[in-house]
Amino acid sequence: MDWYHKWRPAHLAGLVLVALVVVSALLPWVRVSGGAADVTTTGVEGDGIITLVAALALLAVILGAAYRLINGPVAAALAITAGALIAAVGIYDWADAFWGVEAEPGVSLSAGSGVMLTAITGLAIVLDGVFGNWGPAPVSAARPD
Repeated sequence: MDWYHKWRPAHLAGLVLVALVVVSALLPWVRVSGGAADVTTTGVEGDGIITLVAALALLAVILGAAYRLINGPVAAALAITAGALIAAVGIYDWADAFWGVEAEPGVSLSAGSGVMLTAITGLAIVLDGVFGNWGPAPVSAARPD
């Protein structure tokens, strides 16, 4: 059986979204500017580690679903759970950059592109889990030319 017989669009979308979570963890999450210096932190310096672990778990789920080690409904439920965790971390850190920390006068705190991408990607993973077909591809799938 060739590789393209195993993959559903939900699996392929999940792989793209996992890659986006990894990229977003490497992007800036929070920027503190003003005062003596500007400081930018990335996701891997904080809560981005949680999203990376969830993305790796989601990768295992995708591979398990594609290779018929996990059935479709269980894979979808696990994808929804991983996506919800990723989205929750992203939304929490995004909101924390706006309201959670009291900055000194003349110091501003802003959310970076990585935390925004994390929150949006987590929500997209949830949608992929809810609306995607996570069952294995049919064995009798025709070979594309």
